[in-house]
Amino acid sequence: MNPFAEAVGAALIHFVWQALAVAAILWFILGLMRRSSANARYLVACAGLATLAALQILTLAWLYAGPREIIQPVLISTRASVFSLNHNIPDGRVSMLLPFWILRMWLAGVLIFAVRMTWAYRQVSALHRRGTPAGEDLCAVILRLAGRMGIEQRIRILMSQAADGPSVIGWLRPALLIPAATLAGLTPEQLEAVLAHELAHIRRYDYLVNMLQMAIETLLFYHPAVWWVSRRIRQERELCCDDAAVQACGNPLVYARALTALEKLRPAIPAMAMTATGAPLLYRIQRLVGVPAPDRRLSSWPIALMLIAGIVCLGLNVNWARGQAQVPTQAKPPAPPVSRAAPQEKAVLRAQATKKIKAPEPNPWISQIIVQKPEPPKIDPLPADLSRALKNAEYAAGWEWAYLHIVPPRDNEQAKATRAETEKLAERTSEINKKLKLLQDEVAGTPAAEAREKIFGELRALVDELARINEQLREARHTEGETHDPPAEF
Repeated sequence: MNPFAEAVGAALIHFVWQALAVAAILWFILGLMRRSSANARYLVACAGLATLAALQILTLAWLYAGPREIIQPVLISTRASVFSLNHNIPDGRVSMLLPFWILRMWLAGVLIFAVRMTWAYRQVSALHRRGTPAGEDLCAVILRLAGRMGIEQRIRILMSQAADGPSVIGWLRPALLIPAATLAGLTPEQLEAVLAHELAHIRRYDYLVNMLQMAIETLLFYHPAVWWVSRRIRQERELCCDDAAVQACGNPLVYARALTALEKLRPAIPAMAMTATGAPLLYRIQRLVGVPAPDRRLSSWPIALMLIAGIVCLGLNVNWARGQAQVPTQAKPPAPPVSRAAPQEKAVLRAQATKKIKAPEPNPWISQIIVQKPEPPKIDPLPADLSRALKNAEYAAGWEWAYLHIVPPRDNEQAKATRAETEKLAERTSEINKKLKLLQDEVAGTPAAEAREKIFGELRALVDELARINEQLREARHTEGETHDPPAEF
């Protein structure tokens, strides 16, 4: 795996517990700032989102610049090494595969959310293109209000038939979209308050901040803390613009009634556009008219889920780091001996050394699997005929055991009576297998020839008995109606 890609995958795992910690700290700070201004809470929430993005970048830089060891892959060429994947791999090395798959899932998610962001941008661009210049009277009112609010930017004022509410598009050359339905449904005082809200978005460069939010949401889409912080920023942003609108028009009740009228014409505006109905309306109206609203608290189950996910990913990171420490390093090859060959032989060797040998390309799938080198095959201490007979008997016994314990008996009296006899034979088969295992271990540690011959005799007797039981089980199976037999030789 590419070192940079491996660092990205590990940084994505680290971000789970890092974002959980930042979200917990931010939630605590915002709880203490319930009585503070909306602008102060907005700045703190923006700082929290910026911290999340910076943590991901710094973690990636730290992991990529850190010391890395060379992994020596072992090709899987024997049947024994395949089974060693389950028995011989340390837990830390198994977790090294985690960044490999997380990176691919993250890239797929980024692609999906990038399409979402592109679609929103196209919708906003379509609203901008379809707009027509507003009348001079309306432009004069908006420009006078913008001057009163200290806005020096050049604002393009457009009438839109597609949007159902006032909205702001762009930040370098902002455009204010005003639908005709809004002009007809609001009084001049209410319209001025709503326009002051939209102009506050322009003065604060909220469109640019919203674009940065969507970019962070696209890259860090998989963590709920990112969405919670981003949603809190949007809520506090609307409250800040509400305060600016009330300060400009001077009457919070008029502005509250304007928000209620706009809610009846609530639009389906893309997420990039800045509108006056982008936060919980009831809370905003209660805040404007001075009605005490219940504290907005985070429910307990998202906190529990994020806490569990953070603990799990923190454990995976510790395990991954332990696996990195356990990876064997590639030993340096010994220095070649000094050649004392004749001049003619040296010339031949020099010509052979100048030939470029193309190294085989590493297989990316095999190189991800870190296994221990397979042990050399063990010498079978049993004679060839006894070993073959033992394997065939054990294989047939396994076949009959599987049929007896997996396939349900047929619904007839003869099958039930046959099953009662075969269960007794199966118990005897288990006893024989245990004795066979003990005798095989005993013969492996017995060097004396006479003692080994005695053990071989006991093994032959048990193998013959096991073969007879297998034959009886086979006949009973045929009696039940199952005539499919295993191969004669294993």
